[in-house]
Amino acid sequence: MPIGIANDPAFQRTRENGSEIGRAGKGGKLIRVALRNLMQKASDKRVTSRLTQKMMEVIKSDVINERGDRSPASGNLLLMSGFEFNINGKLSSLLFVDYTPVIDRVAGTAVVDFGAFVALNNIAAPAGTTHFRLSVGGVELDFDNESHVFGSESTAILI
Repeated sequence: MPIGIANDPAFQRTRENGSEIGRAGKGGKLIRVALRNLMQKASDKRVTSRLTQKMMEVIKSDVINERGDRSPASGNLLLMSGFEFNINGKLSSLLFVDYTPVIDRVAGTAVVDFGAFVALNNIAAPAGTTHFRLSVGGVELDFDNESHVFGSESTAILI
């Protein structure tokens, strides 16, 4: 059998990197598919590459598995905190109200509590906007089996 990238010892690091980049891509895709309902109108054109990059950070944080076998499931998913699906429309520059997400894994619940707010003062809406709706979503991800459970809630249309 000829020696090549697939089996040449000189390309061991290349195979390890490729394996982990592949897992990062699959992990990012799982997140995009799981959150598709919320992302359709809220993501930018580079979300895929930015999400893959962030997933690589998660994979590199895996201290359980050896390089080349590291996975998002064993990494620190808290590194995803603050990820913006639309770099041009960051939530922190559009919504000026305190909110607190609470996840109870044992009970299987996720709740987001919003502080009281006045839309004219606390939402940076595009000119001419007359109505809005707040939507939140949560997802349980199984990176190993490439599956997810998604749930979301939205307010009524608010003025």
